[in-house]
Amino acid sequence: MKQGFLLSVFLFLALSPLTASGNPPIGVSLHSTEQKKSYDGSMYCNLFFSLHNNSAPGTIERIDIGVEIYDDRGRKVDLNLMSNKIQNKGDGFLANRTPIRIGETMLRTEEVWAEEECQYLGKWAIKTNDIENSDCSIRMLPESVDCSTLVGPQLVK
Repeated sequence: MKQGFLLSVFLFLALSPLTASGNPPIGVSLHSTEQKKSYDGSMYCNLFFSLHNNSAPGTIERIDIGVEIYDDRGRKVDLNLMSNKIQNKGDGFLANRTPIRIGETMLRTEEVWAEEECQYLGKWAIKTNDIENSDCSIRMLPESVDCSTLVGPQLVK
């Protein structure tokens, strides 16, 4: 499984369009984590991501990006079904979408809930194959371009 994951990451990076800075047109990076306790006393981790509009064709009006989280042993961590995608909106179920103009970054998206303690989390991966064009609205995006081809991990310096 690990070899398959590494191969898929390699292929993704090799085939993804990159900007001059080495980043994809729409970059995703982990902003922060926050340990929480649920109503039944079990611990879980909120992950907050940043969305970077490095060079998308225009302003990102709406985007939903699936994510997979792995623990420190390489096992996939269950995510809360109500909060399992990276979206361009702030905290809260009823929060509005925040447009992200070219060159701008949304520093903290709505949380993704991982049903594991933060200290045991390892890697995360973007599920680019799950980005539907109906979940992606970018101004000036040509009809022939799939949104999933623009998204990738942001290189953090």
